[in-house]
Amino acid sequence: MLDPLLLCWVIIRWRIGSHRSLSLTLMSECAGVPDVSSSCRRLNTSSLLCDCHLKWLPVWVTEQTFLTLQLRTVDFSSEGKYQSELLPARSKKQNVFNPINVCFVTLPVLPSFTKMPMDLSVRAGATARLECAAGGHPSPQIAWQKDGGTDFPAARERRMHVMPEDDVFFIVDVKTEDIGVYSCTAQNTAGAISANATLTVLAHVCSSRLCFRTETPSFLQTAVLQCIAGGSPAPRLNWTKEESPLVVTERHFFAAANQLLIIVDVTEADAGKYTCEMSNTLGTERGSVRLVQDGSS
Repeated sequence: MLDPLLLCWVIIRWRIGSHRSLSLTLMSECAGVPDVSSSCRRLNTSSLLCDCHLKWLPVWVTEQTFLTLQLRTVDFSSEGKYQSELLPARSKKQNVFNPINVCFVTLPVLPSFTKMPMDLSVRAGATARLECAAGGHPSPQIAWQKDGGTDFPAARERRMHVMPEDDVFFIVDVKTEDIGVYSCTAQNTAGAISANATLTVLAHVCSSRLCFRTETPSFLQTAVLQCIAGGSPAPRLNWTKEESPLVVTERHFFAAANQLLIIVDVTEADAGKYTCEMSNTLGTERGSVRLVQDGSS
């Protein structure tokens, strides 16, 4: 009698959608055994939703006896290890042959988000909290990136903390350099998905020139008044002269996003108090400079 020579062949398909109850077919092909039946036993249990065909295929044989086991309404309990055994057709009290092969029915399920990160605005010095969680099979791994990379200030400075049990990503002592797009990626053997959230940091306006000063340009020279401002969001800058809006002329104009006020060919009429007002969503600051003509008191 020719011993059957069988090869285990597994074709896995997965579907993401509304399918919750699908069918699985397990086929045994036995060759050279005219009076043999086949049985398939479930060896263990596990959890998985699957849609697949598990087949036993002959390699070198031509005569084939096909026996099919169909598992209908496959659900999460259908994952596991299956074993094919050849038994005598007339007496099934004992095995004629040892188990031929063992196959595992598994199905990776693409991750899907159960919590998605949302855009967030926080004040500088506070703590930013982003949530991200996903399901799938196997359980997906969660990873974070900032602007497409893993080397970012919060990570380098150890201000980043991940709480896996709470599905939360923290950045403590938030700084303006933490501003950017943060990506949460969930990945398993079925594939990967990602979601983005933008972190905005609100910082008070400040200026390296925020004080009362006196500029004394020479007559018919050029005066440059500075209002170098910072903050997040970037502050808006407005200039006034003696509390009145400053009129732009051929001799009076701005540069560097209004941070520089340039006065060409200074005359006596240009003397006075110039004020720079900086404002964003967190507040307003002002700084003034007094322009006097060279030689005047």
